[in-house]
Amino acid sequence: MGSESERRFFLASCCFWFLLSGIEYSIVLPTILYYFQSVGAGMSYHGYGIASLAFSAMISAPIYARIGDKLMSCKIVLRVGIVFSIVGNFVYFAFPNANMIIVARMISGLGWGLEGALMGQIGRTFNQDNKTKSLALALITRQAGIIAGPLSVQFFEKIKFSFSVFGLNINVNQHNFPGFILCIGWTIVWLFMCLFYRDAEPQPDENENYLIESDENEESAKKTKKFRSTKKIGIIQEPIVVAAVCSFATYLLQSGMESLITPFTSHFFGWEPKENAFMYTVVGLISFIGYLSIQFLTKCTDDRQTLLAGVSACAIVLLMIIAIIPVATFRAEWVYPMFYVGIFLFCWFLPYVVSSSASILSKAASKDQQSQAQTIRTCGEVAAQIFGPFWVPSMFEISQSPGLEVWQSSILMWQLVFMTLCMALTIISWEFMKPEDVEPYMEDYMLAGNGLDPIAKFDDDLMASQASLPTSMISSLAELNKRSKLDHRIRTRTISKSETPSKLVDSILISEPRQN
Repeated sequence: MGSESERRFFLASCCFWFLLSGIEYSIVLPTILYYFQSVGAGMSYHGYGIASLAFSAMISAPIYARIGDKLMSCKIVLRVGIVFSIVGNFVYFAFPNANMIIVARMISGLGWGLEGALMGQIGRTFNQDNKTKSLALALITRQAGIIAGPLSVQFFEKIKFSFSVFGLNINVNQHNFPGFILCIGWTIVWLFMCLFYRDAEPQPDENENYLIESDENEESAKKTKKFRSTKKIGIIQEPIVVAAVCSFATYLLQSGMESLITPFTSHFFGWEPKENAFMYTVVGLISFIGYLSIQFLTKCTDDRQTLLAGVSACAIVLLMIIAIIPVATFRAEWVYPMFYVGIFLFCWFLPYVVSSSASILSKAASKDQQSQAQTIRTCGEVAAQIFGPFWVPSMFEISQSPGLEVWQSSILMWQLVFMTLCMALTIISWEFMKPEDVEPYMEDYMLAGNGLDPIAKFDDDLMASQASLPTSMISSLAELNKRSKLDHRIRTRTISKSETPSKLVDSILISEPRQN
């Protein structure tokens, strides 16, 4: 199997995991409340069940990411993480008890934390030109699973059977059937990963390195020149911080909207579960098309443009909600079109923020920090799932107190301020939000592996031996080095090994000093 075929198979294997994780999200979330009710649990257990999954995912995600970056592979963490998903879903359907349901979701959350490690491995495998499309494809697959889930839930109502395993008599009904089907599904995925999953060879970047052109060729080189960092930058850097903040703000808004939309339609439209189920299906389809559109937009736009478009659209949707709630009345005709437009904008542009932020994180992070960078986004997502719903329930409390609508609307103002801040950060950092223009820092041995001949800084009597250049050139190079104040980003191109030293006088590749 060729390298390109290996990469396609690797991406398909990752998408297999994302598909089932999307299905799990979409069939457990709408049914877990009724499962708790069927075992006599109170309403508070519903929140505990959702939060327990997110909490354990926050714990496991950094661990998987650290291991994945250390090994430069996801093979081990995949096999371990999926086992937690299998065990968690087995407990979910085998032990119909309120406390055991929470334990089951917590165990499943340990497998849910694999997302960051997988996204990091995808970013490590594909080059700068293909990162966005590859990461978007993984997210599209998850969205397909989210769409498929609600369509299948309607067939669960008549399911009722029992069986015995390990001496345990298990009764399966419509409430715990999601755990049963997911346990089987994750077992199939685990077997597939054990037998067929392989980490693919990283895809080389085109025009990976360039050398400084002489002054007379400077203008002609502007379109092709790139930059290389001469110092290793940690994971906390400007594009990563901005992308992570935008991602967290959007996930926080999404989590709140998921909790807001059902009471909104019930309060103003009088919709029943049937109408809401249809609405969620349409919402999923719009988001799916939004993810697909990114595949075409990458040909004419960059990640920072789609990121700004996404956060701007989310801010517009918030403004619409803030304007509607105080004046809307039950089944007012003008509310419907406003609602439909807001839903369309939010669901279409939400993928822009999610996909572009994941791509910026991947492009800005070094290869040995890919999974950790993606885990920042993943932890923000699960944290938003925990905290997002808290600001929504009070919005639709039925009360006769005057001015309640204004107070309800003001709850959303802080979220609008947050989204406005994201827009401002993106614009202020615009120049630095295209990390593909900067070549990551490489050690001397990595430079040599890329066909580059590193030259040490000239600052002592050992310059000639360190640089492996004729002594006659050292004084000229040292004088040039003194006059030059080196920036952390040095324009470079590949030096041909057949180039004579005299051709390096006008154009010099400088790397970090070697440690003797």
